[in-house]
Amino acid sequence: MDKVFLNTLAKEILALLPRSISKVKFAKVIYFCFKDLVVTNYQDTNKIAFIRMPLGPVPDGFMDLEVDKEIIITQESVGLTYDRQNYALAPNTIINLPEYSQRLKTFVSELDNLATSTLVTISHKEPSWLSLPNGQSYYISLEDLKLPLPQQHRNTTNLSDQLDQQLLQARLINGMKLEIVQDNTALEYPDNPDVF
Repeated sequence: MDKVFLNTLAKEILALLPRSISKVKFAKVIYFCFKDLVVTNYQDTNKIAFIRMPLGPVPDGFMDLEVDKEIIITQESVGLTYDRQNYALAPNTIINLPEYSQRLKTFVSELDNLATSTLVTISHKEPSWLSLPNGQSYYISLEDLKLPLPQQHRNTTNLSDQLDQQLLQARLINGMKLEIVQDNTALEYPDNPDVF
């Protein structure tokens, strides 16, 4: 795993966005951009590991981006108990875009036009994410690579920010409930982990 590459890719993506991006969406955009780079043979799957989280894959080392002085993180209140973190590139940061920059620019633009909840839903179809428990680290598999990448279609519905947040919170709660049921079932039937 190459944390320097993750940091570079994150800043390349931020340089291509017209505004800040939420933490959840940013993690999904990194995931799908990296998957595209693997599919197009620009990168190897072992460059970035991902962690299985309730709202989809998160790059291993994602939290280290918070200490990079070229990345600005702001808080935005979006509910009574929830502050969303938004990521942006610091002003006057110079990014040398790679040879695949045009492809990355087009793909980042497409992903940015999709709602965060849509990206989360698509990431929940990835075989590696489906087969692992929360917190487990993994690399993108050949099975994951067989699934198509997200695309914006003409008939894509634009969700309001409020509805998108509600869908994300519902996804998170459902994922947490499933994990609680699995943990309790494992406690009740310790000799038979396949009961659930």
